Amino acid sequence: PLELIVVDDASTTPFLLPGEPDFDARLARLETNRGPGAARDAGRRRARGEYVAYLDSDDFWLPGHLAALVAALQASPETGMAYASTMEMRDGRPSRLRRWNEESVEEILPTLLWKRPWHTSSCLWRRDLVDAMGGWMPIWHWEDHEHDARAGCLGAKLIHVPEPTCFAEVD
Repeated sequence: PLELIVVDDASTTPFLLPGEPDFDARLARLETNRGPGAARDAGRRRARGEYVAYLDSDDFWLPGHLAALVAALQASPETGMAYASTMEMRDGRPSRLRRWNEESVEEILPTLLWKRPWHTSSCLWRRDLVDAMGGWMPIWHWEDHEHDARAGCLGAKLIHVPEPTCFAEVD
C-alpha cells in the first residue's frame, strides 16, 4: 500500500490532487511558512507506513524509484535507509550525476562529516529508525544534515542503489 501526504508550507498557490488516486492521498496545510524541516516533519507525523520518503516540490522520481529502494531494504534487514543516485537538473534538463553518487556508503557517520552522497529526496527510511530519530528541526538551512546526523548517532546503516532514479533541481 502507498500513502501520499502533500504538505503545503503556506504557499500562495492552492494544491489540488488530480483525479481520484488509487492510493491514500492527503493534504496537510501549514498556516505559516516554516521551512523544509517543519514541512517534512508535518508529513512524518502523519505517515503510517513501514517506510518513509520525502520528496521536495522541485524534485521528482522515475517510476520504480520506491520499488527499488524497498527491495534494497528488504534484502538488507539491518539497514535503516536506502538511497538512489541522484541526477541534478538545470533549466529543467538533466545536467550531471550528483557529486559522490558513484560511491556506495554503508554508514552515515563519519561520512556525513565531510560529504553527503545522498540527496534528501533520494532516500527511503525504515519507519522504526525515523521514529527513533524523532522530528525534523524547523530550521531553514542544514536541516538535512542535522536530521541525518541523528540517524548516524544511532548507528544507522545505509544501502546504495546506483541507478539514478531521483532528479533534483539545483537552479
